[in-house]
Amino acid sequence: MPGKAKRVLRKCILFATKHGVKELDLDFCDPMLDYYFTIDYINQVALFELPAHVYDHTCLESLKLFSCSFLEAKLLNFNALKEISLGWMEVKLTTIKTLLSSCKALESLSLKRCWNSDDFDLGEENLKLRKLVVDRCMFRSNSIYFTVNASNLRYFYYSGLNNNSLVIDVRSLVLEEEVLEFCIEFEGHALFLYKLVEGISGISVLTVGNYFLQVIPTGGCFLRMPRRFNVKSLIMMTSLDQNEFLGITFLLNSCPELEHLTINLGLPNKFLDYELPANFNLKKFWTDYARAYNCMVYTLREVEIKGFKGSINEIHVLNYFITTGRVLRKMTINISNDSIAYQDGEFETYRCDMIEMLMIQRASINLEISIF
Repeated sequence: MPGKAKRVLRKCILFATKHGVKELDLDFCDPMLDYYFTIDYINQVALFELPAHVYDHTCLESLKLFSCSFLEAKLLNFNALKEISLGWMEVKLTTIKTLLSSCKALESLSLKRCWNSDDFDLGEENLKLRKLVVDRCMFRSNSIYFTVNASNLRYFYYSGLNNNSLVIDVRSLVLEEEVLEFCIEFEGHALFLYKLVEGISGISVLTVGNYFLQVIPTGGCFLRMPRRFNVKSLIMMTSLDQNEFLGITFLLNSCPELEHLTINLGLPNKFLDYELPANFNLKKFWTDYARAYNCMVYTLREVEIKGFKGSINEIHVLNYFITTGRVLRKMTINISNDSIAYQDGEFETYRCDMIEMLMIQRASINLEISIF
């Protein structure tokens, strides 16, 4: 970063702190690199250094430092700090533990694209910690344990590598929401996911991605988890590819108390070594194999589809929920801007055609379908 730019930035930050700012966001990472999971960034040096006067600004409640280095010892001055996000630089485990133990008000810790040479092992350094985000970080290459002991943790987000030796152990008495997103371009193993999921049956909100949907049915019984979930809200980031069908029904069968389902449609992301655990006629999967699971009969009241493009798989899935969801009250379909309807400028015609197509026998007389 040019010296002149740094001087201007320091003046801007000084102005902000003099005026009592409580949230300071300093992000100097390259946004283009965020689309790729690569270890090349480990050798990068932080582009900016936190100015010395900031450490005296003890009223800060939220601090974000991306590719911005800092002095560990002086961070202890931030007694009012409730939220901290660190990214795109080396952050040692001792630094994380010092933050948690010294900043008593800290409730949220986010690590994005950070790296260190330690195992990730957090004890009860901060009993107030409610939110932990670990987004594509690189810890010790041969690490086998990722341990978090935070009794009040309510939200846990993990995105990163999945290997056959990694053990993620999150201990919390009140965990409510968990987001699991693994990097599909790396070889992974179903047993790891299966064991991880066995330990989160008590959460009420769960978010999973393509990799999870493809791999989880191959880790044990492909029908459902032996210990059913208490999940009330399920978010699936999926392309509704045939390789994900079993994972979708696996979760529906494992969540008998599910009330709200969100399907975020995106691009296909296939696991290279994926093999179906059993033989199915995938063309007739939703009519011949998918069943009226407990949640479809008793609890599922709302389904939301985001990014709908009108593919045959998307239509089959919609028909399944319409004809099987006995207590469904609301279905919302948000059409993607990339769909043919938007490209041809015929959105309203497309919308009317969809409404006509979905005028099939509904399992629930109270179901309302909205298309946007």
